[in-house]
Amino acid sequence: MKLLRWVPIFLWVLIICWLSFSPLQELKIKPPIGADKVAHIVMYGILSFLILWSTKIKQTKFVLILFGFLMAGGTEIVQHTLITNRTGDVFDFIANCIGLTIPLLFAGRIKT
Repeated sequence: MKLLRWVPIFLWVLIICWLSFSPLQELKIKPPIGADKVAHIVMYGILSFLILWSTKIKQTKFVLILFGFLMAGGTEIVQHTLITNRTGDVFDFIANCIGLTIPLLFAGRIKT
């Protein structure tokens, strides 16, 4: 049943990809300044938490967190080069990385 712990990670990665690669619609109400970056931090923070929760093996956590950082950069590159009406943003990448890092700072306090 430990395999079921991987399902939330897989589903969350799919959600991040869907949100990252869907074309943006024209917003009638502009979100507050910085709301986009907060969304990036939260999305990748949840991913990092799920990774830390999924396994007790340090090497596996390292590889998955490394995957998270590669995904954070990769989604921005794909947005910039392949998705119509989307652009990659270095500040989005930084927000993604901050989101991945925050749960790591509290990793000793998270009970797995």
